[in-house]
Amino acid sequence: MVLLVRGGGNAPIQVVIPAQETGASEAGPSPGLAAGSDIKVYISGAVRELGVYRLERGDRLLDALQAAGGADEDALLDLVNLSLRVVDDGHYHIFRPGETPPPSAAAPARVIQESGAVTLVDLNLAPVAVLETLPGIGPSLAQAIVDHREYHGNFQTVEEITNVPRIGPITFQKIRGLVPVGSSR
Repeated sequence: MVLLVRGGGNAPIQVVIPAQETGASEAGPSPGLAAGSDIKVYISGAVRELGVYRLERGDRLLDALQAAGGADEDALLDLVNLSLRVVDDGHYHIFRPGETPPPSAAAPARVIQESGAVTLVDLNLAPVAVLETLPGIGPSLAQAIVDHREYHGNFQTVEEITNVPRIGPITFQKIRGLVPVGSSR
């Protein structure tokens, strides 16, 4: 217990006891993450409603799948780890028969490395829904990136993203390491 002394007469002292966190898993949230804070993930593929969903830190891929309305009948759920904890700005794809995971250098959307620390979005292939999950990029700026790419062709270098109106040096610095331009259509 800490008692702070302050001037100001006989004003009452208020003691606030923090509420106990609930909803955390048995093992608790990942180190360094505040339990209960919102994250956004993109889920695609053999799901009823693909899109970007708001989840809680510590939620698992199963929770993201449920947020997307569940898996389609042809979903290959044995190819994904439904107990995997989802990460903020993550993209999770549920495969159908005949689909194969893309090579990481030419991934159409995001590649989540097992370290969990790096997520990448290929500027030449990512759809609007994935681009808008990047830091500093909202729906209208994501659409501007896709429009620029369709009008001018694929980005040849990461720096070319600054040719998109409203992407200045600050936004570029936020996304620079997250947006390779490895693939072309």
